[in-house]
Amino acid sequence: MKRNTMLKLISVLFAVFLWAFVRSEVDPERNEVLRNIPVHYENLASIKDRNYVLLSNAQLKTDVTIYAKSSDLARMNADNITATVDLNGVLPGESSLPVKVIVDNTAVRVVEKNPARVMVRVDEMVSSQVPVELKTTGDPKEGFILGAIKETQEVTVSGPSTVVKSIDAIRAVLNIDGLDESAVKSGKVAAFDSAGNVINSVTFEPEVVDVEVPIQKTKNVPIKLVVRDEASLMQTVNLEPSSVMVRGDAKIIDQLQEIVTEPVNSSEVVDQVKKVTLQLPEGVQPVNQDLEILASTNVIANTSESFTFKPENIELKNVPKNMEVKVLSPNLSVTVEKPYSLEPLEVIRNDFTIELDLQNLKEGKYELEPAVEVAKRVDIKAVHPAKIVVELKDKGIFR
Repeated sequence: MKRNTMLKLISVLFAVFLWAFVRSEVDPERNEVLRNIPVHYENLASIKDRNYVLLSNAQLKTDVTIYAKSSDLARMNADNITATVDLNGVLPGESSLPVKVIVDNTAVRVVEKNPARVMVRVDEMVSSQVPVELKTTGDPKEGFILGAIKETQEVTVSGPSTVVKSIDAIRAVLNIDGLDESAVKSGKVAAFDSAGNVINSVTFEPEVVDVEVPIQKTKNVPIKLVVRDEASLMQTVNLEPSSVMVRGDAKIIDQLQEIVTEPVNSSEVVDQVKKVTLQLPEGVQPVNQDLEILASTNVIANTSESFTFKPENIELKNVPKNMEVKVLSPNLSVTVEKPYSLEPLEVIRNDFTIELDLQNLKEGKYELEPAVEVAKRVDIKAVHPAKIVVELKDKGIFR
């Protein structure tokens, strides 16, 4: 036992080496990647306590590479790994924060995280008192009209400062379809950006507004001209128009049989045209506030005028992508009627807007009714042809 010390030492070292070799072959150490590990937020309450809000809504994930013996790795999965980012002390704006990974097995070592850092956005919460723009949908019952809504509604909007600043309008829509009397209608408040998109990341107080919606009855009532010296008037006086569409409370409108004018002298209407003013009962208004009422012993006649538009003058709306559009119809003729006026009304071609809506059309030929609008106070009497023929062709990838 006391001899061959060197041989004994070599034997022990060889035995240790042999044991380590066998262990490495039976249970080797290696890397393994566990993907899409959710990254959770730490100290989220500290953000809220400072009146901040986290704008990073997407679920953060990271891939974690771990190193251990095969036997230990076999017992590992995503549930054994916790990945976090610490929000303590984060200020408004964008911040790059390190991902911290904890493994519940001390025999397993974290080698790599990808990504090792993540971007988070924090903003300050703000509140502001803002007016609500009231809109209506639908139409009152036939014979009724919407009165003037008092837009005095205000709500408190709260949200991230950058989002609140991006708000272009706050609206509430009131459904007035079929109404034949005034009523209180409710509308849900919504925010919109400059492109008309709804902004969802803000809150309102209140979320719904209640609005008094005035509904007025309409009636076409004859106009009676009052002449001070009517006895000396030997000619018939013409009124244009001879009746007026008025609106007001149903009880007043139902009893209204005629509307009289402010008194005029006969000399003002004989062989000349006189603009007259209506004596409207309290609570009664003309539907058309710009209505001009004329009186004369002469015939007061409206005038007609026609305008011609070439196919290239027609505006094509909602043209389908990758479609070539050709207008096959000839020129378009629009006839308008201009009311007689003491100041002649001039209408020019640039006052017209003519559009064709090609929404959802496919390749082929179509007959479409043009939408014609005029910026002046005239009536459109005729549009010829009533429908315009257009042809849509797919441009193809090589055209």
